Amino acid sequence: MGAIAARVARIERERAKVIARRARFGRSRAIEPGRLLTLVPRVSPQLQEPEHLEPVANEIERALDETVEVCISVPPRHGKTTLLVHAIVWLLLRDPTCTILYASYAHGFAAKQVRKAMRLAVKAGIALGDVRRRDEWTTAAGGGVKACGVGGQITGEGFRVVFVDDPHKNRAEAESRRIRERVIDGFREDIYTRQDPRGTSVFVVHTRWHENDLIGELTRAQASNDDVEAVPPFKLLNLTAISGAANDGAYGLRALAPKLFTLDRLQRLRARVGEYGWWSLYMGSPRPRSGAVFGDPNLVDELESTGTFRYAIGVDIARTARTRSDHNAAVVLRLNVETGTIDVVEALREQGVLADRRDVEREGAIDPGFARRLHALVGRYPGARVVMYTGRTEDQLLELLASHADYPVYIDAWPATTEKFERAQGWAGAYNDPRGRVRIPRKAMWASKFIAEHSAFTGNKGDPDDQVDAAAAAFDALRQSDGLEVLTPSSGARRDAADAGVASRARRRARGFFAG
Repeated sequence: MGAIAARVARIERERAKVIARRARFGRSRAIEPGRLLTLVPRVSPQLQEPEHLEPVANEIERALDETVEVCISVPPRHGKTTLLVHAIVWLLLRDPTCTILYASYAHGFAAKQVRKAMRLAVKAGIALGDVRRRDEWTTAAGGGVKACGVGGQITGEGFRVVFVDDPHKNRAEAESRRIRERVIDGFREDIYTRQDPRGTSVFVVHTRWHENDLIGELTRAQASNDDVEAVPPFKLLNLTAISGAANDGAYGLRALAPKLFTLDRLQRLRARVGEYGWWSLYMGSPRPRSGAVFGDPNLVDELESTGTFRYAIGVDIARTARTRSDHNAAVVLRLNVETGTIDVVEALREQGVLADRRDVEREGAIDPGFARRLHALVGRYPGARVVMYTGRTEDQLLELLASHADYPVYIDAWPATTEKFERAQGWAGAYNDPRGRVRIPRKAMWASKFIAEHSAFTGNKGDPDDQVDAAAAAFDALRQSDGLEVLTPSSGARRDAADAGVASRARRRARGFFAG
């Protein structure tokens, strides 16, 4: 009994300390709000003043004095949500009676940010009211904050300030017309209608995903008719990850927040995410899928023969081994380990079957199949990784190649979980790098067709895309780097001697492949 009593007494003492601490915060004098940007490090000392978000802060600071309706596009991981959470505190320091709605793609995410704002409000000396729920809290003066998910039910009075932060969860949802329309309808019917008689300022802040996402819808000019006057669009504030332009070969480019993401890091991100993702996520200018993906090529007179390289070969095989109408393709890329440049060393694209076939019309002459040429191509680059993105019906084709009696080729099968358009984005980012990261020899016999296919590529089904998908596979293999042998250019004699070794390894791999 004595131990239990001591434990109860200890709990009561801790409870009394918590109550006293809350009371002390409640009686403390609120700090002066000052400017929004300067408030951030004052209530969160671990953070620096987000100078790159000054245009956003300027718009928020107008919210209590006038009605503001603005859409704000900010690149990922640039602190927009952190600023909005501190903006809630700043607004309540200026006017403790202010009512604020914070909406996001999911109620749970919105509630998490509202809880953060409550902790910061206590640190700033704002006296809290009686309501302190996980998704809603009030001030002693009658103001407060409420969280909701876009499309969720909202009850209660109107709001002086509305923040809609990331209404689209990800690209998959933003590119779904049904989900996009649900988000837009949820904003119009459930959020925008929660107006306060004194006026309501609305801030829609998110990374762009699609030309018809919520920002795209709200900033588009509306047509008028005889009965209803056209509604003016929201103001658009677009903060691009990189600004500036190239002049006379010298790059006058600037990063939005170099303390967070340097220009070099952003350029690497561009190569990783591809042009489609780059222009929407980081530049706030989504492009339709039907637009061109690859820009002008970087042509060089010849590729150097010395250096340390990693090689990869991407393959795209026609879906059936028996038709002559579809194309087979293979692309050889090499990465210069020292400079980071990527060279298109060789490209092969042709119609025909996989295995050799006797041509009856030519008195039994051998019509060589793609397997023979692919085997020779792989033999010229010993140690290169050979990869292909495969669909459901294509594994059998790789088995056929691996077990070929005379010209075996073992190809690593990568299941295709996305469409060719998405798979091409990383390769397109490197191809379009303004620093000329990808180089194509202008005098190569295959260069013109290789470039023409890339220039015409839009991702639409039916367009030529064999070499694009093969190059994307080779590029992804180079990016992985693990398991890729570092090669130096071999002499012809060494490559000829290695040809038999490639065939022998392929046969051994084929036996292991079938055994598995």
